[in-house]
Amino acid sequence: MSHEYAIASISTNIKIIDVILHTIQKTVPLTDAQLFELRLVLSEAITNAIRHGNDYNPEKTVYIRYTAEVKALKFFISDEGSGFNIQQVTDPTLDENVEKEGGRGVFLMKKICQICTYSAQEKAYTLTYKL
Repeated sequence: MSHEYAIASISTNIKIIDVILHTIQKTVPLTDAQLFELRLVLSEAITNAIRHGNDYNPEKTVYIRYTAEVKALKFFISDEGSGFNIQQVTDPTLDENVEKEGGRGVFLMKKICQICTYSAQEKAYTLTYKL
């Protein structure tokens, strides 16, 4: 099963997460813990695309594609921004970064998903969540 969505870069469009999770649950049974993790990961990735990638510009689009497989959910989330270098995102668990803003979303995506990559060329996250 595969689905694609395109949303304008406005913060209220984050509600697409409910549609995505509801659609996934029609074919893939998810525990409450899995739903929580997926909601968190998708919230961070989509919010980053809206906020940092497209700078809340409603003329720019965030693209969300996912595939549900037997043992994994694979997400591809891209925006129309200029991209960034994921290696420059600070680790929020280091003492010198604990009080700094930023980096927590990427950290959570990496912790929760078994595969979390970012392509600056495609301006996209690829996330694999194993079931």
